[in-house]
Amino acid sequence: MNVQNRILKKRTANPLIDADLMTTSKVASVEPTQVLEENSKEIHDDNFKRQLAGLIEYENDQIEKHGIWSDGLRSW
Repeated sequence: MNVQNRILKKRTANPLIDADLMTTSKVASVEPTQVLEENSKEIHDDNFKRQLAGLIEYENDQIEKHGIWSDGLRSW
């Protein structure tokens, strides 16, 4: 996906940010919306990894209990 497509997918948001924090971020040359976007993506990725880990654990348990569906089909 190119940069132009990513920009088109963004939506406007108006988060309320503590005034002191906003002043500090300006002094430190930090863009609050960029920090929000990066942290939101990190939280989303962490949630996905947790869900995926749970699914993998479940599937491994099923294989341990029942074996792999193709066990009787292999000739080697």
